Amino acid sequence: MSDWVWFLEDLGIAPRLAGERLSAVGSRVPITPLPCRGIFPPRATGATYDLHFTRSPLEEVHALIHVWNQSAFERRKLKVTLQIKLGDTMDRIGYQLVVGSL
Repeated sequence: MSDWVWFLEDLGIAPRLAGERLSAVGSRVPITPLPCRGIFPPRATGATYDLHFTRSPLEEVHALIHVWNQSAFERRKLKVTLQIKLGDTMDRIGYQLVVGSL
């Protein structure tokens, strides 16, 4: 039971960290441009390059669920997935966790 509470807490933290360009799954070091020497001007110090390696909050949550599935849930014969809840007019109204057995 404590793993489930820990998992839910991580799910609350992951999107917030992704918004700050941090990862709950990978490194906890912020993605910042590296200092550059030589022919590159100071403004071309990797900001565009680093943007390709950031995840959206939704991608970060999916990555976190994947890690939890592999490390904690699959050995218990469970699999957690995140599904989009749709409204009557096919508008996205939220998300729901679905726990299935393997």
